[in-house]
Amino acid sequence: MLARFLQRLLWRRQAALPTGPVNYRVDNMAGGDDTVNPTRADLRAYLDEVDEFHPRAWLDDTDGRTLSYWMDGRITYTTDQSLEDLDDDHFDPFLYDGQTGHARRLEQQTPRDALRLWTLMMAGEYATLEELPWIDGLISEKTEQAMIAYAQAVEHDLDQQFLDVLGPEVPGELCKKPDCGLERIKFSVFCKRHHFEMLKGRLPFERVDVPVRALLMGVRPRTER
Repeated sequence: MLARFLQRLLWRRQAALPTGPVNYRVDNMAGGDDTVNPTRADLRAYLDEVDEFHPRAWLDDTDGRTLSYWMDGRITYTTDQSLEDLDDDHFDPFLYDGQTGHARRLEQQTPRDALRLWTLMMAGEYATLEELPWIDGLISEKTEQAMIAYAQAVEHDLDQQFLDVLGPEVPGELCKKPDCGLERIKFSVFCKRHHFEMLKGRLPFERVDVPVRALLMGVRPRTER
């Protein structure tokens, strides 16, 4: 973790330098190392690892541009600041500008499309990139709602799985939670619902607020406290 932090700190310092050649870095969410000034084969390899569990790969440069390919077929283009460095206080998934740059997207794209645009970016063809039919924002409102609904469905399934492994209730022995009235489970003084609440800080199937930024970064929200 420390090595990765120092690597990113060095990258940001490089981005602040007013002179010198532009360098490029490719990375994805698979957890491996990034590659600086990658070859075309490197670019393909990072795109090949994009899947349900690692939904994004990106190419950025030392001038603060980031060109990302997402598993759902979006290509997003951010300028002035890397998507990696945005903080929650300034983040708007539809359109951000000023201090945090400008976000645009193309939809229904393929890894081959991403490879073509990454190649243009590394060739310095920024004017060509600007001429593409970009749509403002990282995602559409429809996509955001679909992502939130999916995440909440996953949370619901996980809650049910957790309840299922708690085991049977003890007949005639009530939960210690005041005014509950349900039978406690074998290895707890609480019923399934309130044992769940004790461990997770919320009741099962309680609606969970899903941070859109977490979804965009491919992170399932953590609800445990």
